Amino acid sequence: MKTALKYGAILGIVAILVQLALYLVNPDLIFNMKIGMSIGIIYTIAILVLSLKEERKINEGILTFGDGLKTTFITYAIGTFMATIFGYVLMNHIDPSLIDRGIEYSLGVAEKTINMTADLVNMPEAEKDAALEEIRSPAAIEDMRGNFSLNSSILAFLLTLFIPGFLYWLIIPAVMKKNPSGA
Repeated sequence: MKTALKYGAILGIVAILVQLALYLVNPDLIFNMKIGMSIGIIYTIAILVLSLKEERKINEGILTFGDGLKTTFITYAIGTFMATIFGYVLMNHIDPSLIDRGIEYSLGVAEKTINMTADLVNMPEAEKDAALEEIRSPAAIEDMRGNFSLNSSILAFLLTLFIPGFLYWLIIPAVMKKNPSGA
């Protein structure tokens, strides 16, 4: 448990530092899923592996799947929770203009998706224009603004525990487990 708490804090600090670095380089990078996921997968896997290596060392070379699962889950949950809270504070209290940037980024992605889909299915121009107008409506923008609330942040955290968290805390312990001889 001590290992999970330690590495959970490390994961959270690294995630916060990455968010902060992206913010300082270019605030729009915070919303770029390709960059965020690419960097996030790398440091998350590395830290989870390190936590299990230490747990296995503490247990004299033995790491059952159950112990690995518990360590990985707790580590991931703590780190992700810390990053979620920091992201909420950053966007709602430190630099609230990020919410508008996030909305604009989301609108840009949605518009590209509508245009691409419209081209693929030969959507009539009027239909495409109506869809584009709908995503820019005040009601749609207000809905997007709600995605930056504390409740939405907590919901996103809970979802992240399972996707991709589920993969992390099942696969990594399965690969790193080492049962006692004869078991």
